[in-house]
This record gives sequence, structure tokens and C-alpha cells, in this order.
Amino acid sequence: MASKPRVALLTCEAWPELYDDEKFLVSRLRDLGADASVQVWTNPSVDWAQFDRIAIRSPWDYFQRIDEFRAFLTRLEALGARLENPVPLVRWNLDKVYLRELAGRGVRIVDTRFVEAGTKISLSALVAESGWQELILKPAISGGAWRTHKFHARDVAQHEASLAEFLPTTMALLQPFIPEIQTQGEWSLIFFGGTFSHAVIKQAKPGDFRVQAMFGGTFRRVEPPAHVLSAAQKALEAMPQKPLYVRIDGVERGGEFLLMEVEAIEPYLFFPAAPEAVDRYLGALLAGL
Repeated sequence: MASKPRVALLTCEAWPELYDDEKFLVSRLRDLGADASVQVWTNPSVDWAQFDRIAIRSPWDYFQRIDEFRAFLTRLEALGARLENPVPLVRWNLDKVYLRELAGRGVRIVDTRFVEAGTKISLSALVAESGWQELILKPAISGGAWRTHKFHARDVAQHEASLAEFLPTTMALLQPFIPEIQTQGEWSLIFFGGTFSHAVIKQAKPGDFRVQAMFGGTFRRVEPPAHVLSAAQKALEAMPQKPLYVRIDGVERGGEFLLMEVEAIEPYLFFPAAPEAVDRYLGALLAGL
């Protein structure tokens, strides 16, 4: 009798049994004939070579431990471990400089000033040059709105230290704040195996701009209009590799979809909004096993 395919669901120390909305994935995988388990990426005792698939789910501390995470990816690569998404694609997605690359391939992104690591420049000078009044400042390596600042141009002096903190080690991104994020919400479109699965609109709580649940954000399932879906597909097709899963985040402004982020590492996939999407995800994950 053939042995069961071994599947590891990758998480972090804060969520050792996966996020509550995804704990059921272990039993579903077992029902499908896989030997599934949850593994913390920083656990030094795990033999990663034993798994037929390693599915990234909730290593939601990777951007705070970026050197460790990069070393972890190198270790998996050396072992020949099958990571989903693949290691080269995950590396590409770690740093939001990929937005500049996608823009060069014709993808419409939110206007962005990319400030290279090590640059000697004041935030005041950047803001004055941009002409923007409401702004977003964040490091290029981040997640979950970590170290993300929204401010008005008149208050720029209060945020000089934040830019100075980023630049020794990482690129910084300066963008205009898009008010439609608060009035209309932020789009998330999910694809499995290159095929559109489902979409949600994420809404920040009143008075906030962050759409994540930890800050009081909510979401609802929606059907994307043709131009939004087409723009998200264009972003997907511009990626350097076809992902097993990806979430395309953006905002609609003036009838145009503007890309904010491509989430190909550990995106929340909004399964509660689309329960049938679980089968699509697991089917893509187990393909070929």
C-alpha cells in the first residue's frame, strides 16, 4: 500500500495550531488521504525533508524576523523541500520593491516613492516633493500594517524618526493615502492555480485606515466587476512565477483598480466568506500527490 503524502502546514509560535479560521484544514487534509500536521517554522527539531508538501499558512512573524526567515528559506531550498508557494517566489514577494517591477510591466499601482535603503534624505523633503497632503509611510518589508504610518503633510516632523528607523536596513515606501480605502473599502481577490476563486471587500472601522481584523476591520464577499478582475489577473500574470495561491489587494479609484500588494507568502484567504473555496485550495495543494 502506498504511503500517505505528508503535508506540513506552516505557522508561527503565536499560532501553533493555526489561526482559528483554518484549524479545520488538518482534518480536511486527512480526510483527503494526506498525513497532515501543523509545524512552527522556527522549530529547530523539525525534519523538513520528510514532507511531500509544505504549505505556508500563518508564519505571521516572518517580517519581524526577516533574517531568520530568509535563512529558513535557504535551508528548505538546500533540502529540496517542496514549499508552496515556491521558495524563489516567496523571496521575490518578501520585499515590496516588487511593486516597482510590476509597474514596469504595465500593472497600475498606487503612486509610490521608493526610497532606497541607506539613502540620506529627510521625510520633509520627500513629502514636499510629492505634493501629497495625506500620506502613508511604511517599510518595504512588513505585514499586517506593521510600522505603517498615516499622517498629514503638516505633521511630517512627527514621522521623521520613522523614516530614519527604516532606511538603515530596508527600503521605505511613501504613498498618497487613497480615501476610497475608507469610503469604499479595499479589494482582495484570491486565485488558486492561476484561476480566480473569490473576492472580498475589506473595510476599516470608523476613524481607522487599517482593514485587518486585529484593528477592528471587517470583510464581506463580493463579485468583482470585469475591470477589477481583469486588472488583478494582469498583476498575477506579471509575477515571475505562477503561484499555487495568491491574493491580489488593491483599491478602486476613478473606475480603475490600483494594485496595493501581491500576497503570495502567507495571506489570509477569507475561507469563512467562501467555504467552497477550501476544496479549490486543497485540490491545488495536493495536485500530483
